[in-house]
Formats: sequence, C-alpha cells, structure tokens
Amino acid sequence: MTRAQRWLILCLCAGTAVLAYVTPPVPLNRISCAGFAAGTAALAAAVAWRWPRTQAAWIAAALVGLIGAGVTYRAYVLAADVCTAPYFGSSMVIGTELVKEVREARAHNPGLTNQVILENAAGDPKLAWTEQSIHSCTARLLPLAYLWPGLLGVAFISSVVLAGERWRLRGPTVARAPAGTPRQLRYDVFVSYRHGGEDGEFARRLVVRLEEWGFRVAIDERDFRAEERFLPEIERCIKESRFTVALLSARYLQSGNTEEEALITKVLDMEERKRRLVPLILEKVEMPVWLYGIVGIDFTAEGGLVEPLDRLKETLGKPLPKT
Repeated sequence: MTRAQRWLILCLCAGTAVLAYVTPPVPLNRISCAGFAAGTAALAAAVAWRWPRTQAAWIAAALVGLIGAGVTYRAYVLAADVCTAPYFGSSMVIGTELVKEVREARAHNPGLTNQVILENAAGDPKLAWTEQSIHSCTARLLPLAYLWPGLLGVAFISSVVLAGERWRLRGPTVARAPAGTPRQLRYDVFVSYRHGGEDGEFARRLVVRLEEWGFRVAIDERDFRAEERFLPEIERCIKESRFTVALLSARYLQSGNTEEEALITKVLDMEERKRRLVPLILEKVEMPVWLYGIVGIDFTAEGGLVEPLDRLKETLGKPLPKT
C-alpha cells in the first residue's frame, strides 16, 4: 500500500469520525459515536492493509457497507423524527408517550407540538414524557447513530482498496504466499557485507568458493539490476534467496547499514531469521539486537572441530537444481 493510499485512508477515517460526531442528536454521545465510526473504518483499513482479499470480496464489502449505511441512516432519520425535538438550536431525545398531565393538555389543544412541550418543560424531557419511552427512544437511536457512519467508513475503505487494485496504486508490494506455497527462489545465498576493504575482499572470495560448490549466489555489485534503486533490490534478493549471509565486522555494524538491517528484519520475521539468516563472524563484535538468538558461524576461532566454510556448506544444504 503506497504512502498516498495510506494518507487517503487516514483522511477517510477522520472524515467518518467527523461525520459521526456531527450527526447524533445527543451531545453527550457524540464523542463515542465518532470513536466507534473511526474505529470501524480503521479496522477495515487494517484488514485491507494486512490481509489482501480478492477484488470480488472488496466489491462485496463496498456494496454491503454502502447499502447498510443507507438503510441504517434512513432508519436513523425516521427514528429521530419521532424520538427527538428541537430545543434552542439543538436536538434532544424525547419519548413517544406523554405523562398523564401533558397528554390531557394535548387532548384539549391538538396543535401542541413536541417542540412547544419540550420548551414548556424547560428542556427536561422527563417532565413531559414517560421515562420508559425516553429509554426506548434512546435504545432505538444510539445503535443506528453508531452503526451507519461505521458502515459508510467500511464502504469508503473498500472503495479505496478497489481503486488501488484498478489503477495499481498499491505499488510493487508482494502479497504473502499462502501457507505451504513455496517461494519463487532464484538464489541459494544473498551476501550482505560492508563495501570495500577486507570485508569486500572476503565477500568476493566467498562468492567464488560458493559458486565452485554449485550454489547460486547474489551479490550487489554483480546481480543488482542497473535501472533499479538499491533498497528494493536488496529486498528482492532476500526474498528470492534461500539464505541471507551477513558478514559481521566492526566495519559492517558501524557503516550505516541500518537500512539493510531493517530490510532483513522486515522481510524475515524472527522465525524465518533463525532458519534463513546466517551471520558469518569475521571479527569479535557484540551481536546486534536484530541477530538475537542466532548463533552464526565464527571465522575468528582457531582449532575448531569443523572448518567454518565446511560448516557453512553444510548449513546451506543442497544447491538449487540447475535450470
């Protein structure tokens, strides 16, 4: 979802809240109505953002939201005509059954309107209508006042999602693959390293050795597309590789590679990081938070039982089949 689309959805949520705040006849309930409407629209936005559905599903959601908002708003207007009365520029909830004294007064004066009755009662509906009928009107009005702006917000958000699908406003985001669906893998290993110096030389030697073993390796200076931006290419290679190898050194951690680290953290959740991220420790450094819980392969140790490169080869397993 693009930044413009996110801002549009945010404005729609705010607009839904304002609409809900302006509509209810009971001032004390305006804030709660606005909060409910904005929350319903925000929930629809979260669903659109995190769990993409088919176009048909969003069309159905937009239609249900629009029709539901229209029906509930009409019911709300009809209920408000019966259950509210104007009082000096505002609307107040009244009842449908007058108390005995007022009922007798209206019998002698059929032209006595609810507005006049409320004014004669000094704006206190309980002096003119039975408490039970006032509660009944409140119970009819409030659910409708809460519901119709929320449904309208759902229709708004669904329409934005449909527009994004129709005019490709969602950008180059990649939908999550369903459980059990294999990723489209192109490489065995993507190498993340600090450019220049010893780290760059180690990365090139590592690429040569891995390719001698039959692994497909992605490294930025050779495999990034020339016409693309740097960070999207990192993300693409991470997603298209079975493993990501990070060459850890003091230079790597102090080089401003925070954007690359953030991408690795974003693309690989913690479970995937433990399965797909292999730190190669070139120097003794304090492991950063984003590598918490991952052992890595130590290239600084001497006299180990297993050579680091052999351990890396064993970790990577069998290379991808040649096409």
